[in-house]
Amino acid sequence: VKVYGLNLGDMSNESHWSRYGGDLDNFVEVCRRSGMPIQTYTAIGNHEHDMAAQDIFDDDDTAAELEYMKVFGPTYYSFNIGKQHFVVLDNVIMTTIDGKLVKNEYTYGLTDKQWNWLKNDLSFVDKSTTLMVASHIPMFRKDSAETEYQSQSAHGSDYANLLAQYRNVHAWAGHTHRSFNYNYPSNNALKNIEVHTLARSTGEFWTNEYNAYGTPRGYTIVEVDGDNISWTVKPTTYQK
Repeated sequence: VKVYGLNLGDMSNESHWSRYGGDLDNFVEVCRRSGMPIQTYTAIGNHEHDMAAQDIFDDDDTAAELEYMKVFGPTYYSFNIGKQHFVVLDNVIMTTIDGKLVKNEYTYGLTDKQWNWLKNDLSFVDKSTTLMVASHIPMFRKDSAETEYQSQSAHGSDYANLLAQYRNVHAWAGHTHRSFNYNYPSNNALKNIEVHTLARSTGEFWTNEYNAYGTPRGYTIVEVDGDNISWTVKPTTYQK
């Protein structure tokens, strides 16, 4: 059985590594020392954006992503495993004023540059393909409050309309500190999209063992058999 890892962001906190340096490297070193023989893909979170960065390039927030890119590589990319096409996106857009980044302020969505890349990438993928789309911030339904992130996101309606054309889409995200799964109803234009939002594997900083809404800290194992996908949540303390 082949095993792969998918990290949905916020592996660290920019208040540490932008001030003291090296924390992103330390994360990789800890994973290496653990002996995990797993090829892991990562999505950039809001806490991997360098709040000390000043300038902006190409009318986006690339400057805030340079430290992340030195360790993990590009902030959005795609690849194929088996029958699935994976797309990892950066849907954190740092706020800028007068050409400077504003600390701790960001919006959601895709920059024009990333949206054009996504359109081009998926133009080579047959509509019958199952897509696995990963981002740090949820791209669709947030939680039971019925918040739809695509309606608040840059190019949200664009990517929603594009992804809805595919036979089956699994949208994976983190950010909210809670676990949430959602299937759009059959009369919804997004009926082929299934939303998976995962809670933090480390728990909340202030309650440790549990995340918001009482979800115990842990991780999710996703089993893939052709186009069939199933998953199991594995709490780190309460194993079943």
